[in-house]
Amino acid sequence: MNTNEIWDLLVERAGASEDERVLFVREVESRHGLADIEYPFRGSLGFGSKVNRVGPAPGKLFVWYVTQPSEDKTPESRVLIGELNEALEAASF
Repeated sequence: MNTNEIWDLLVERAGASEDERVLFVREVESRHGLADIEYPFRGSLGFGSKVNRVGPAPGKLFVWYVTQPSEDKTPESRVLIGELNEALEAASF
C-alpha cells in the first residue's frame, strides 16, 4: 500500500478530507528512511485522530496504525479503528 492508498483508506472509511491528501503525501515523502510519522487526519474519529508510522517493529521495517484520543472513543470508533489498523497492516513491511 502506497501513501496515496493509505489516504484513500482514511478518506473512504474514516472521513478524512480529500483536501489534505497533498499535505499528507508531502509529509510522508519528506521523511526519508524510516522516520516516525504522526499525522492528524480529523475525520469521523474526531479532531485528535492520527495516522502513525513507527519503525522498526518486530519483523517489519515499519508499521502504520490509527489512534484516537481516549476521551473520544466509543464502541463504534473502537471497531472502526480495529478495521483500519487491520487494513493498514497491509501497508506495513
